[in-house]
Amino acid sequence: SEDSELFSHFVNLRKSVNLVPNEKRIHSMVVHPKVNPSVKGEVGAPMPGTVIDVRVSQGDFVKKGDPLLVLSAMKMETIVSAPCDGVVTSLSVSKDLKLEGDDLLLKIDPSELSEDEE
Repeated sequence: SEDSELFSHFVNLRKSVNLVPNEKRIHSMVVHPKVNPSVKGEVGAPMPGTVIDVRVSQGDFVKKGDPLLVLSAMKMETIVSAPCDGVVTSLSVSKDLKLEGDDLLLKIDPSELSEDEE
């Protein structure tokens, strides 16, 4: 049969795992980079969830507290805000992307302030 069960023993714990038939397996796996909390301009996902709205683009100037994107988890929406003033130098997410906590969302370069702000 295509459905098989795998039994394993781990510290006296017996666990049953259903194996997925070949045609239903995921063909690619995306590993999302994690945020580096020691880098001021890196913004990470505060929780696991799905990106439902991206409010900035690469090259946009943002001020501390500006909304960057909206995550949804268990029917609750969370707005991720800019931690500092600066320019969005990279955007690592798009709408409908599923994320884990601490996945890198975007990078802000605080040294690249717009000429109007200096």
